[in-house]
Amino acid sequence: MRNYLGVRRWVFGGIVAATVLVSQRARADVPQVVTHQGRLFDAQGVAVTGTQDITFVIYDAEVDGVELWAETISVDLDEGYFSARLGEQSVLDAVVFDGSVRWLGITVGNDAEMTPRAAIASVPYAMF
Repeated sequence: MRNYLGVRRWVFGGIVAATVLVSQRARADVPQVVTHQGRLFDAQGVAVTGTQDITFVIYDAEVDGVELWAETISVDLDEGYFSARLGEQSVLDAVVFDGSVRWLGITVGNDAEMTPRAAIASVPYAMF
């Protein structure tokens, strides 16, 4: 009987240890980038093609406000469509996404920033 209790304790301990190890290995880091997609047209309404430098800026207000983060990305446009991964050059962190409403400003090349700025929805906040 005593030997049987020792085996039970050993098996139980092994199960607990395995559960802890598996749960730690199963943990996945959250990607620290955010994808932004759009379509760009010129002043005549024609879809832009080729490569453009696009600057993305995150502000704390819809108008004026403080610039919290910025990144310029060389983006390939296909019939105006583009997809950019924000946060690969400049880190997006809890200082930028602190739970407050944030606004995304977009500037193409040397043009003025597009208006209005877009409110950032909840998905990037899930990183923190």
